[in-house]
Amino acid sequence: MTPETPYGATSAPVLIGEIDGRAVGFLPRHGPNHELPPHRINYRANLWALSELGATDVILPGAAGSLKPDVMPGHFVVADQGVDVFKPNGSEGGAAVGGGPPPAAP
Repeated sequence: MTPETPYGATSAPVLIGEIDGRAVGFLPRHGPNHELPPHRINYRANLWALSELGATDVILPGAAGSLKPDVMPGHFVVADQGVDVFKPNGSEGGAAVGGGPPPAAP
Protein backbone atom coordinates (compact mmCIF):
# COMPACT_ATOMS: atom_id res chain seq x y z
CA MET A 1 0.00 0.00 0.00
CA THR A 2 1.17 3.51 -0.69
CA PRO A 3 -0.90 6.08 1.23
CA GLU A 4 -0.65 9.71 0.13
CA THR A 5 0.86 12.03 2.70
CA PRO A 6 1.12 15.81 3.07
CA TYR A 7 4.91 15.32 3.17
CA GLY A 8 5.32 13.66 -0.21
CA ALA A 9 6.15 10.10 -1.13
CA THR A 10 7.16 7.39 1.30
CA SER A 11 10.47 5.57 0.88
CA ALA A 12 8.61 2.52 -0.43
CA PRO A 13 5.16 0.96 -0.37
CA VAL A 14 4.05 -0.42 3.00
CA LEU A 15 3.84 -4.20 3.00
CA ILE A 16 1.00 -5.51 5.17
CA GLY A 17 1.08 -8.95 6.77
CA GLU A 18 0.10 -10.81 9.89
CA ILE A 19 2.10 -12.13 12.82
CA ASP A 20 0.39 -14.27 15.44
CA GLY A 21 -3.04 -13.02 14.35
CA ARG A 22 -2.04 -9.36 14.49
CA ALA A 23 -1.77 -7.07 11.46
CA VAL A 24 1.71 -5.65 10.94
CA GLY A 25 3.21 -3.33 8.36
CA PHE A 26 6.73 -3.12 7.03
CA LEU A 27 8.12 -0.03 5.35
CA PRO A 28 11.75 -0.32 4.18
CA ARG A 29 12.86 3.21 5.07
CA HIS A 30 15.98 3.03 2.90
CA GLY A 31 13.86 2.08 -0.12
CA PRO A 32 13.00 -1.30 -1.65
CA ASN A 33 16.58 -1.82 -2.80
CA HIS A 34 18.27 0.00 0.10
CA GLU A 35 19.11 2.88 -2.23
CA LEU A 36 18.29 5.83 0.05
CA PRO A 37 21.02 7.17 2.35
CA PRO A 38 19.77 8.34 5.79
CA HIS A 39 19.66 12.02 4.82
CA ARG A 40 17.35 11.24 1.86
CA ILE A 41 14.73 9.28 3.85
CA ASN A 42 11.38 11.07 4.07
CA TYR A 43 10.80 10.17 7.72
CA ARG A 44 7.73 12.39 8.07
CA ALA A 45 5.99 10.83 5.07
CA ASN A 46 6.87 7.34 6.31
CA LEU A 47 5.48 7.96 9.79
CA TRP A 48 2.38 9.70 8.44
CA ALA A 49 1.67 6.75 6.13
CA LEU A 50 2.07 4.23 8.96
CA SER A 51 -0.27 6.27 11.13
CA GLU A 52 -2.84 6.52 8.32
CA LEU A 53 -2.78 2.73 8.05
CA GLY A 54 -3.54 2.42 11.78
CA ALA A 55 -0.09 1.78 13.25
CA THR A 56 0.05 2.45 16.97
CA ASP A 57 3.66 1.40 17.51
CA VAL A 58 6.75 1.74 15.32
CA ILE A 59 9.94 -0.29 15.65
CA LEU A 60 12.98 1.11 13.87
CA PRO A 61 15.80 -1.42 13.63
CA GLY A 62 19.27 -0.09 13.10
CA ALA A 63 22.83 -1.30 12.95
CA ALA A 64 25.52 0.63 14.78
CA GLY A 65 28.49 0.05 16.98
CA SER A 66 28.74 0.70 20.68
CA LEU A 67 31.19 2.50 22.90
CA LYS A 68 30.42 0.09 25.75
CA PRO A 69 32.84 -2.84 25.95
CA ASP A 70 30.11 -5.15 27.28
CA VAL A 71 27.96 -4.56 24.16
CA MET A 72 29.61 -6.73 21.54
CA PRO A 73 28.78 -7.39 17.86
CA GLY A 74 25.73 -9.63 17.65
CA HIS A 75 24.14 -8.33 20.87
CA PHE A 76 20.56 -7.12 20.70
CA VAL A 77 19.93 -3.75 22.35
CA VAL A 78 16.64 -1.91 22.82
CA ALA A 79 17.24 1.85 22.86
CA ASP A 80 15.27 3.82 25.43
CA GLN A 81 16.24 7.20 23.95
CA GLY A 82 16.02 8.66 20.48
CA VAL A 83 17.22 11.74 18.67
CA ASP A 84 14.72 13.96 16.88
CA VAL A 85 16.42 15.45 13.82
CA PHE A 86 13.67 17.90 12.85
CA LYS A 87 13.42 21.58 13.72
CA PRO A 88 9.96 23.11 14.26
CA ASN A 89 10.27 24.80 10.85
CA GLY A 90 10.51 21.41 9.14
CA SER A 91 14.19 21.45 8.31
CA GLU A 92 16.51 18.71 9.48
CA GLY A 93 18.76 19.03 12.52
CA GLY A 94 17.78 20.48 15.83
CA ALA A 95 15.19 20.49 18.57
CA ALA A 96 12.11 18.33 18.94
CA VAL A 97 8.99 19.23 17.00
CA GLY A 98 6.22 20.69 19.13
CA GLY A 99 8.35 21.88 22.02
CA GLY A 100 9.17 20.11 25.25
CA PRO A 101 12.35 18.22 25.99
CA PRO A 102 14.01 16.47 23.07
CA PRO A 103 13.48 12.68 22.95
CA ALA A 104 17.10 12.01 23.98
CA ALA A 105 16.62 13.74 27.35
CA PRO A 106 16.85 11.08 30.09
